[in-house]
Amino acid sequence: MSDSEALGKDVHPEKSAYQATPWVPTIDGKNGEQKKAAADYTSVYGGTPETDASDDDKDKTPPELSGNVPTLHMSYTQAPDFLPTPRSKGTEGSSSALESGAFRVQLAALRTAEQLCLDACSAVIGEFDALKEQVSRAEEENFFGQKAGTYGVAVTTDAQSQLMPHNETFNPSKYDGESQAFADSIIPKMKNLLNAIGNTSVAMGQFPALLNNSGQAYATMDNASAFVDG
Repeated sequence: MSDSEALGKDVHPEKSAYQATPWVPTIDGKNGEQKKAAADYTSVYGGTPETDASDDDKDKTPPELSGNVPTLHMSYTQAPDFLPTPRSKGTEGSSSALESGAFRVQLAALRTAEQLCLDACSAVIGEFDALKEQVSRAEEENFFGQKAGTYGVAVTTDAQSQLMPHNETFNPSKYDGESQAFADSIIPKMKNLLNAIGNTSVAMGQFPALLNNSGQAYATMDNASAFVDG
């Protein structure tokens, strides 16, 4: 019997109110097990699975460098209480109750773990923002010495040898070209790395939302449970 058959048609996972945008898995489109697991997940939480085409023979184009650095923020910082989802009026549970062996859930410990994760996420965002600021400084036009050189004065005279107003001229360093080429190469890579760190941080932030989801689901289950006379 599969898990879905064991749970029954009237039992569904509870979605977390703090996970407005569902996480979606990236799967190998040629792997049937991954496709089935992704379909089961998205049927509950929504979204569309992303397909990893890195092994696709039709697409060997290297990924384009991207400068889209994410902006991170906390959806919530304090682990909320676990409260059962109110039942809809006029609906009754299944006439056949589901039975399970004895088990124990420590909601206080679960909530503490969620808060620890939230605190860690908040710290990661603070460090990410500091790193993001440092990377933004690298975009300054002379950060890597692209404009290294010296300034000189060019003096001109008219036909009567009278001094005319002079202009400042810039004499670039012979290394300016190499510095510019390095900046053009390294800045997109720095932004790509920031992008990857940001995406990892977003995935990290999904974890406490899933912990909250588990606690809320149990609270709802417990509230809907019935004790059968022995």
